Amino acid sequence: MDLVLSHLQKEGLKAKLEKCCFFQNEVQYLGHLVSREGVSTDPAKVSAVAKWPRPTTVSELRSFLGFAGYYRRFVEGFSKLAAPLNRLVAELAGTKTRKGQGPRLDGVWTDASETSFQALKQRLVSAPTLAFADFNLPFILEVVPATLVSEQCYRRSSEERSGQSLMLVVVSAQWKRTTVR
Repeated sequence: MDLVLSHLQKEGLKAKLEKCCFFQNEVQYLGHLVSREGVSTDPAKVSAVAKWPRPTTVSELRSFLGFAGYYRRFVEGFSKLAAPLNRLVAELAGTKTRKGQGPRLDGVWTDASETSFQALKQRLVSAPTLAFADFNLPFILEVVPATLVSEQCYRRSSEERSGQSLMLVVVSAQWKRTTVR
């Protein structure tokens, strides 16, 4: 702690004691919980998703997709899950009825839309903790042609990586794999 405070003093910065928290096991930051295990979604924010009613207008659907998109890295296959909802917004985006609301979704909300909506809600509520990279272990560097990129390329858990951290680089050349130490 002396080191941190001395750096602040050296740079001429000041800290308000009532705004400081020391020796915390986890810290809430921008809708996330940061702890020694990694980064996870803030349960207070994500609990609102469980109660989120089915959208009735394009504006409400955009609002849900915006919120869900903020946590997209916690949901494997997010793009595929959200695709029916994004298509619905794209189809109806040009037509506005009331200011800011957009058209109602009555009659265009399909079973695929409902399945997508419920799946996203479920995945957000049960989102995993994303582990930090372990810089003491070697990294696996995968260079993949842009046409072959999928979320599964880099969404492997630390158990599957067998003691190595994974880094993905997208290029338009051929696929290569190497270990970086």
